[in-house]
Amino acid sequence: MPLTLTKVHVSEKIPGGEGQSRVVRTNHYIRVCAEGSTPLYIQNGAVYSEGGAYCDNIPDWFWIEVNKLTAHALDSVNYQIPEGKKGIFETPEPVPASSGRRRR
Repeated sequence: MPLTLTKVHVSEKIPGGEGQSRVVRTNHYIRVCAEGSTPLYIQNGAVYSEGGAYCDNIPDWFWIEVNKLTAHALDSVNYQIPEGKKGIFETPEPVPASSGRRRR
């Protein structure tokens, strides 16, 4: 199912309700962003780019931000953080590049 931002609350008219309606379904979403990065969205257990396309290549900053969310928030969008990504709260330090020389 693609990202749906226009139908977050799906409602129907109440028969005989004189113009009243009720919500029959919701399509919750969470917008996840970090400074200097394009936002990603979580909806129906999947991650989407801002353009609405399914996101296969999820950047490292996403895991830092998504780990800040409550279990209730993640449940509302039917999302589970993968085991290897749970508990990530900071960007890993880059590994220094080798100069190519051996020490003796």
